[in-house]
Amino acid sequence: MFDPSVLFDRDARRPAAGPPRRAAWALAVIVAIGLLSVAVGGRACTRELSFGAEDTGRTLRLDSTAYNSLPGQTQGDPTVAAWGDPLYPGLRAVAVSRDLLDDGLVRRGTRLRIDGLDGEWVVLDKMHRRHRRRIDLYLGEDVDAARAWGRREVTVTILDGANTPASPER
Repeated sequence: MFDPSVLFDRDARRPAAGPPRRAAWALAVIVAIGLLSVAVGGRACTRELSFGAEDTGRTLRLDSTAYNSLPGQTQGDPTVAAWGDPLYPGLRAVAVSRDLLDDGLVRRGTRLRIDGLDGEWVVLDKMHRRHRRRIDLYLGEDVDAARAWGRREVTVTILDGANTPASPER
């Protein structure tokens, strides 16, 4: 096991660190790691220990629509989401209304389970401020699928908020 006290005991005339001094250094290292974890948003440690998506227990009943990567349906580059994330066919991305963001219910990277759809979806885009309590499913360039989805009410389960994009369907 590595002993951090050897980094500081370079003078051979001093006695080696005893158990009380080692305990103090170990405590200092643990506190430093904890402070560093808090400084980076707590993700450094918790993300490594996550064994999969677990429900937060929070479900929402929301209106849903669907959109595509077409110039007429988005502002600016249709292949780039509001936060700069690339959009490509098969990505399970969701745009959310700003009130859901403002209320702290979801944030960029929040993973969702949507009743009636397979797999997990990830929040990567945001909608115009005029929309309330709504999600917009990204369906690539499949206009027919977006029209078939139409507008419907869905139950959305909020999963842990890891910032990893959902895998494309391939």
